[in-house]
Amino acid sequence: MTQQSITPTWNLNDLYSGMDDPKIEEDFSAAEALVRELQDYRGKIATLNPSEMLTLIKSQEALALKSNRLGVYASLLSATNVEVPEVTRFEKQLDARMIQLGKETIFIEVEMAQLPEPKWQEFLNAPELNAYKKTLEDTYREAKHTLSEPEEKILAEKSQTSSQALLHLFSITTDTLMVDWNGEKKPLEEISPYLRDPDKAIRKQAVFAIHAALNTNSKTTPAVFNALIQDKEISDRLRNYDYPEERRFNSDDVEKDTVYALIEAVNKSSHLVERYYTLKKKILGEDTLHWWDRYAPLPKPKKEISPEEGKEMVLAAFEEFSPQVREIANGMFEKAHIDWFPSNKKRGGAFCQFGTPESYPYVLLNYTNDVNDVMTLAHELGHAVHDVLVKDTNVFFQMHPSLALAEIASTFSELLLFDKLLAGDLTKEDKIALLMGQIEDNFATVHRQIAMFQFEQAVHTKRRTDGELSKDQIDDLWHEIIKKPFGDSLVWTDEHKNFWMYIPHVFNWPFYVYSYAFAQLCTLAIYKTYKEKGSEMVENYLDILRRGGSMAPKDNLALAGFDVSTPDFWQNGLKMIEDYIAQLEAELA
Repeated sequence: MTQQSITPTWNLNDLYSGMDDPKIEEDFSAAEALVRELQDYRGKIATLNPSEMLTLIKSQEALALKSNRLGVYASLLSATNVEVPEVTRFEKQLDARMIQLGKETIFIEVEMAQLPEPKWQEFLNAPELNAYKKTLEDTYREAKHTLSEPEEKILAEKSQTSSQALLHLFSITTDTLMVDWNGEKKPLEEISPYLRDPDKAIRKQAVFAIHAALNTNSKTTPAVFNALIQDKEISDRLRNYDYPEERRFNSDDVEKDTVYALIEAVNKSSHLVERYYTLKKKILGEDTLHWWDRYAPLPKPKKEISPEEGKEMVLAAFEEFSPQVREIANGMFEKAHIDWFPSNKKRGGAFCQFGTPESYPYVLLNYTNDVNDVMTLAHELGHAVHDVLVKDTNVFFQMHPSLALAEIASTFSELLLFDKLLAGDLTKEDKIALLMGQIEDNFATVHRQIAMFQFEQAVHTKRRTDGELSKDQIDDLWHEIIKKPFGDSLVWTDEHKNFWMYIPHVFNWPFYVYSYAFAQLCTLAIYKTYKEKGSEMVENYLDILRRGGSMAPKDNLALAGFDVSTPDFWQNGLKMIEDYIAQLEAELA
């Protein structure tokens, strides 16, 4: 097959032709007009009939579409023009204008929250509103936890001197932390990469140095953490949330029993972690592995893959699964919606950005011919396929899936490519490297994130029942919970105990990490079913994607024949990880 050249930079003309495109001001003026129209509903929402509510929702959606196009363009432009003054200024000015428009429509959310139960039932059961039923159900669910407009304003104002101030304090005390390193003071962010250094002596040195540096905040950070937990407890109590993680589950539209079934399955599979790290000890030629050896660098596949080769490999893997998936992914190349290569003006990493209902998404890469770069290409194109499929079957407000399902298409696409790579002409060493990377990525996404989640559960619950927690109490909870999945495969020291003190999500976004494990194991379980059933599973899978955010994750997956409320479903995903370990053992035999 002749390889076709790729277009190295993305074309944003589907959005706007440039920062001076007159359509930008036209769209912003249209957004302002919609906001003025919406003002007519102030104080009247409780009096609307279903037809009038439909008109209101469609006006909100029209505003959201204008805001989305403007925001996406500014975001994409900024991603490839980092620290370019005129682009930064353009983005900030646009953001400020959009924030101001958003403030003028907050009353809608507040008035919806105050609707009496009979009015809610009228809207939820009205045939005219059926297309937006899930949107209304989500609003109704949130309404139970929304306060009056004056109370919401008070909490928003007070947050500047409570949670926001505490998070700022955590940020500045952590970001400015200096570590003693070979007689010099170095920022923490410079030393953290040494935790993955090839030299175990340097990894150990980094652990001890970071531990000592974190201890210089041993009074401040635990106090901030305690205060943030108490602040959340107060907010949860005022908003009628019954347990610490309920607000997160409510936001993600998942049920407590479902997440607990996931946790139960993961906790019963810790023998897989121990089994793998016993293997890694053998591969590294060590008699003992310490906890700082968890991230000892893996062998990297030596094979180089050009962008053109990567494109063909991904499209071939997609074609074998579904010609429709290949066709959608190929559209990303044909429309030049991918920005491929590193640049000193470009942000790092990779992402897929939803475009508009009329246009394809956009993908940013930093491609360097590495095998992992091809995996990243498959991952982001999976997101793109998902974004395109939801547009045909959903209103804009219901296109985006819950956080719990948002990574399914991307992870599934990676698995398609992974199997193709593994079955290809790789050397034995490259296959071992691929398998080790896959296994460790799964442990990091599943077992570590569930352990993190359980640490958050334990510390929030204990703070609510016992009051202020000492640093030693928090340290001990962290240490015992995080090391548990590893069994006897690693040696742990007390230096690990304070490493919770610089993990941002523990402070900023409590309880969201379960969603990583949810998406990963869910996808593995679905993929295992595909490998067992073959083509008969394809449309079931694509239908999961097509439904987008039009129903709760549990209901969406149930239509495809999966019961996520049982540990058995999650065990199927864990069986995939076990199969990878068995393949690695076979390669090493």
